[in-house]
Amino acid sequence: MEHDPVAMDPVVGEGSDPGRLEHLSIVDGPILGTLLIPGGDAPCPAVVLCHGFPGHDDNMDIAHMLTRGGMASAVFHYKGSWGSGGRFSFSGMVESVRDVISHLRKEHAEYGIDPDRISLVGYSMGGWAAMMAASDDPAIRNIAFIAGFNLGLTDRYVSLSEENENRMLETLSSSMPPLSGCSPEGLMREIRENSKRFDLLNIASVLAYRSILMICGNLDETSHPAFHHDLILTALREAGARNVEEVRIDADHSFIGKRIELQDSLWKWLKDRI
Repeated sequence: MEHDPVAMDPVVGEGSDPGRLEHLSIVDGPILGTLLIPGGDAPCPAVVLCHGFPGHDDNMDIAHMLTRGGMASAVFHYKGSWGSGGRFSFSGMVESVRDVISHLRKEHAEYGIDPDRISLVGYSMGGWAAMMAASDDPAIRNIAFIAGFNLGLTDRYVSLSEENENRMLETLSSSMPPLSGCSPEGLMREIRENSKRFDLLNIASVLAYRSILMICGNLDETSHPAFHHDLILTALREAGARNVEEVRIDADHSFIGKRIELQDSLWKWLKDRI
């Protein structure tokens, strides 16, 4: 029977390498995180998991699933968040993704990973950060955009009404505890000053040749599918993308009660591309 990492632990023979966990502390931050490394033959493919904003859910269940499937899984916290050094900013989220990718490539021999087989999996605003980081890194071939959020459209949203602007400021304010060196007003200003650069619709043509999985929750009231998922999917297809797959799940933003279905969808897509 084919090994299914969503539901099965790997079979580890006596004396075989069961895998290991490495603590990440990447310079220029430091960026703190965890790298799960599978047992078995090296080098193995690697996945960088980019959590959302501000990162209460780091999707470690997905990381362990992928590692059971034979992939090294890096879970990390962006600069200025959850103990990682520096000042938090949205631009810093993208820089952090790039720094983690660079670190894995530099230390690939130590970790037993293949530097040419690194994929990105981003959740919510982490999906935005993954797309942005991949846009100027042609070696990144596979990107999963889960409950993705297009930060570049936020300015358009808050400009619709004062109520929307206040709601966004409240969301930013409630997210401050794990962040450092920033304020809700400063983050809002960053969004407004970079709305064009942050808009994923403007880089669809750059991403069109990648292999992209887009998963959304039909009940998502945070990354509304019609405002984020659907517009990006349409832009990619209009840019000529031929390797874009879509999965829609009857779930909320966190996929509560649908985590197995989420993992299964991701695994079935990624296992044929690594």
